[in-house]
Amino acid sequence: MSLKIFTLQLFGGLKPVENIEKKRKELFDDYIEFKKVESSDELKKYLSLENEIESSEFKKKKAEIENLHFKGSKQYGQLKEFNRLQKKKSVKKYFKIAKSAELEKFRKFKPSEKLAEYNALLKYVKDGEYARDKKTDEKSEAINKHKRYKQLVADSDIRFTLKFEKSSLYKNYLNVKDSDDLKRYYELESITTTEEFKDRKNYLEDKKKWEKSQEFARQKEFLEMKKQLIL
Repeated sequence: MSLKIFTLQLFGGLKPVENIEKKRKELFDDYIEFKKVESSDELKKYLSLENEIESSEFKKKKAEIENLHFKGSKQYGQLKEFNRLQKKKSVKKYFKIAKSAELEKFRKFKPSEKLAEYNALLKYVKDGEYARDKKTDEKSEAINKHKRYKQLVADSDIRFTLKFEKSSLYKNYLNVKDSDDLKRYYELESITTTEEFKDRKNYLEDKKKWEKSQEFARQKEFLEMKKQLIL
């Protein structure tokens, strides 16, 4: 035995042969295990997740999700505009009359023969024909027409129709029914009442949207795999 080897053994610099062989076997076993893992699907998946999660695209996607909020969103603007139109005085007055029994009654009576007769007799009286006919051989017929005119003036349906037609509610109804405001109201109503809109609103208001994302799930899986590999 050389002096160098003897000195190393004496002062613990060289382990006994059996310890060296044991360590060599452990290293070899670790190497074999590493080669198995290296070619495994699990490692491939780990490396794929690592590549994805450390990429700039992943970090950008995470920032985008975390910065999504309902206030300031397209949906927020649409709902705000719809609420504004709902509260607008002219629109509120429109809906007050649009489905009312009064408007329905007016619409049904408007094309009636009775109203047409009233309008004809009103013209007959107002245009002076009645005054002229009273002085002619048609006096009797003129008196009968005037009598009928008086009856129609007192008729409850005609009185209602004439009063309703002159009302501010009906005039507002006519102004609004073909307006841009009403068209936009119905457009926004059809948008904001859909399940798609409600789901998007709920998603944007969710403070845990990142934790519920697919990206978060993959990040979690990666961290768990990394922990297992370390162990």
